[in-house]
Amino acid sequence: MSEDLSTIRKKLTGCSVFLVFAAGLSFVALVWPDISPAQETFGAWFQRSGSVMVVAAIWVEFILLKISPFIDPSESAYALPFEVRPVYRRWFKALSGAAVVFALLGTIIWGYGDLFFPEEANKTGSEFSFSSLPLAEISSALLTPVIAFLAAYIAWRQWKTAQNRLKLDLFERRFSVYDATKGLIASILQAGKATDENMFKFLAATKEAKWLFDDQIASYLDEKIWEKAVDLQTLNSELEGLPPGPERTENIHKQRDIKLWLNSQLKEIDRLFSKFLRIEH
Repeated sequence: MSEDLSTIRKKLTGCSVFLVFAAGLSFVALVWPDISPAQETFGAWFQRSGSVMVVAAIWVEFILLKISPFIDPSESAYALPFEVRPVYRRWFKALSGAAVVFALLGTIIWGYGDLFFPEEANKTGSEFSFSSLPLAEISSALLTPVIAFLAAYIAWRQWKTAQNRLKLDLFERRFSVYDATKGLIASILQAGKATDENMFKFLAATKEAKWLFDDQIASYLDEKIWEKAVDLQTLNSELEGLPPGPERTENIHKQRDIKLWLNSQLKEIDRLFSKFLRIEH
């Protein structure tokens, strides 16, 4: 986890500056076309500014995607080492929405910018006059697709939020199984035996494991961890009635072997569960 508040602030600032630059470039291309190359027509010059807007939107979305787990905890599988203030979340959402708008407008300008004003599109910068543009018609033509795209974007964000909540819920249910498995082993190693209380807690926490994980983990919990704990509990019960001698010694050795095996499973549990405890799974 390499991000911190200072880095997040710098990345949000960089995204803001880049979007302002892209918007300013399109505005300059529209208002001052005489700065374009001598043989460049106004239509082509204006279209080029649209490509810059698209590139800016893609770059900003890429940066926002990288820092989103730190802005929205529901997208992170791990607890964050710092608290993100609400202002950063609002900043993040504003940039995300702006990037979508820039991608839409940039694509329209890039592909059809010269069609908004066909009479002016083929003029060079020195021949073009900004006052001759039919701005009302241009605004009307852009308004409908912008509204439609924003509605689609809002619907997509709502779907993504629902998906993130589902992932977080699944992560919490899987983690409870992982935690119960490690908790059982830790209690056995600490107390030296498997108590009825800890066995019941493990059984209650892992009863849904077959629906939350693959067959490998389900059988691992049932056929290895659970059976070893039951064997240990049985041996411990038998030990109480055994007098000193070979049979008692053998019982103690069997309990020791089970405890050593359980201790060795602490790392194995991490390995088996790791792919299911990532939030993207």
